[in-house]
Amino acid sequence: MLTGCRASRPQDGTYTARYQYPSHGYVEYLTVTFRDGRAAEVEFDAYSETDPSAKKSSLTKEEYPMDPHPSKWMNDLERNIEKAGLKADKIAGVAGATSSSRHARELYDAVLT
Repeated sequence: MLTGCRASRPQDGTYTARYQYPSHGYVEYLTVTFRDGRAAEVEFDAYSETDPSAKKSSLTKEEYPMDPHPSKWMNDLERNIEKAGLKADKIAGVAGATSSSRHARELYDAVLT
């Protein structure tokens, strides 16, 4: 469980939240850099629980046969996070990535907290 208080405007800096346990062999994480109170840079990805250097977005279609491929929907999800402002519940989900869309909202909420 996370505790803390939410600032009305985040301090400039880079913040990361990640799941403690893997899902389907990957640990999802979100890194957000805030500048002037807004999300200026966003990285949503997942790394292999057995090889932290193996990111899901870098896998080939043969290595991770998902349609749409993570390299596509992760970029879409990152843009949706930027558009959501400071409201995690406003992050638009991405078709074909329902669970990860929900996880992105939860991770963004943790970053904001």
